[in-house]
Amino acid sequence: MFLFCEAGFTQQLQHSWVPTDTSCMLLQRPRRWIREQLDSLVEFWWPPTCLGCGCVLAAHPADDVFVCTGCRFDLSPLPPEFEFESGIWATQGYDGPVARAARGLKFHGRTELAGSLALLLAQSRVWDGNWTAVVPVPLHRVRLLRRGYNQAELLARWAVRQLRKRGHNIALAPRLLRRTRATLPQTEIAARDRFSNVNGAFDVPKRHAHLVQNARIVVVDDVTTTGATLQACRQALEQAGAAATCGLALARALP
Repeated sequence: MFLFCEAGFTQQLQHSWVPTDTSCMLLQRPRRWIREQLDSLVEFWWPPTCLGCGCVLAAHPADDVFVCTGCRFDLSPLPPEFEFESGIWATQGYDGPVARAARGLKFHGRTELAGSLALLLAQSRVWDGNWTAVVPVPLHRVRLLRRGYNQAELLARWAVRQLRKRGHNIALAPRLLRRTRATLPQTEIAARDRFSNVNGAFDVPKRHAHLVQNARIVVVDDVTTTGATLQACRQALEQAGAAATCGLALARALP
C-alpha cells in the first residue's frame, strides 16, 4: 500500500532520478546538487508545519523540533531521571504537541508527520552508543492490514535516514523481529497486566537468526508507559543472541 506523503514523494523522486552508482566519483557533485534541488522543491510545495497546530512555519527549525512559537511552550521535555529507565530511552513526555502528533500518526493516518517526529528520535543520547541496527516494534499482521502501516517502522525508517546523514553507520532491520500472536492493545488493559499480555509475543524468524548474533540493537516504538512491549522485544532479541539491546520511544507517558 503506497502512502502518499512528503516522505514517500521525496524518496520516490530521489530513487527515480538520482544515480546510485557511488563508485563513480564524477557523479558525486551532480547527485548532491540534484538532491539539494529536490529538497528545495519539496520544501516549497510542502513547507514545514507545526506538529501541534498545523500552522506553516517560516523556516526549518534550527533545533529540528517542528513546532511553532505558541506550541513550543506546550512541549514536555523529559526530566533527566525519566529520559532513561530500565533500558528504555525516550525523547519527550507524552503530552502537548508531540502527543497530539503521535496520536495523529498512529490512529488517524497522518503518516506525513513521521519524518518530523523522527527528528526527535534522532536527537536522543542513545545514539552515543555503538549500535549496529534499528528494529521497530512489529505489528501483528491482522492489525497491520487494518491500519495499513506500522507507525513504529515509519519512525524508525526516518530516524535511520537522519542518522546516516550525520555519519552513523546503522542498519534498519524491520524483519529481524515478528509478533507471533495478536495481543490486546496495551492502552486497554491495566498496567499490572501489560507484561503478561505481551510475554512471549515476539520472536526472531529462524531465517534471520544469524543476523542477530552479536548485534547491538535499538528497538523503536512510538510511546512507552510501563515499558512492557519494548522489554518483550528486547528479551526476544537477546534470547536469539543479540550482544546488547535497548529501547527507544518517541514519548514516555509519565505517572
